Amino acid sequence: MHRIDSKNVLTDEQGRNLFTGGNPHKPEKDEATWLSADWLNAVQEELCSFIESQGLELSKDNHNGLGLAVQKAVQNALIPVNEQLRKLSEEIYGGKKP
Repeated sequence: MHRIDSKNVLTDEQGRNLFTGGNPHKPEKDEATWLSADWLNAVQEELCSFIESQGLELSKDNHNGLGLAVQKAVQNALIPVNEQLRKLSEEIYGGKKP
């Protein structure tokens, strides 16, 4: 991914390119940041590749794909932790439920 680098970006004190809404009363002097296809495509592909990396298919009719992908990634990350907790519980309680 990259920061926006099209016309009329606002560069902050850390040197980061940010969006600006411009001034609607004086657009000729303070124009809003232009959205570039490069930046929009980069954002799209970052999001889509994460969703697909979780084994989900992209769908025009599904508006919660990113949320499902995050949920799945967190669940997958917890599998080793849950397994360790299960083994520890067996050691402590000898296979009996506490």
